[in-house]
Amino acid sequence: MTVQSTEPTLSKANSPSVSQETKNKSLEIAEQSKYSDEIVEVLTKAFEDGATITEACHIAQIDRKTYYNWRDSIPDFFHKMDQAQEYPDAVAKMVTVKAMKKGDVDTAKWWLERRLKSEFSLRQEHTGKDGESLFGWQNDNNTLQPNASPESPAQFQE
Repeated sequence: MTVQSTEPTLSKANSPSVSQETKNKSLEIAEQSKYSDEIVEVLTKAFEDGATITEACHIAQIDRKTYYNWRDSIPDFFHKMDQAQEYPDAVAKMVTVKAMKKGDVDTAKWWLERRLKSEFSLRQEHTGKDGESLFGWQNDNNTLQPNASPESPAQFQE
């Protein structure tokens, strides 16, 4: 299953301001780098399986620079790679939603903690003993002064 992005993708090669000569040169560079449908297929499969760009390039036996050159110069390649990289996220989202629809309370809680952080995230306050600053400083009349507590480092005590 391929998930199509609703966001427009832009590249230099399909921009109206790029001359035909530049487009032809970009395609020549891609051809010199052994661009093929087989490599595109290997990269697509790797991305759909959750690989990073570095991992996918290693699997396809191409250099990362070659990948980025193709991405910048071949509009169809750019679009295919974006779709392939978005696929695992879409699958994970569908699996999560499907679990929630089946009544999985833990998954629903997890979803809410991440999607609606302001309402549902687990918050933790980090303070020192008796609510003091962790770093031994107090705000006194809009100036920072070292705490006089025994836990304060000696260098900060007056």
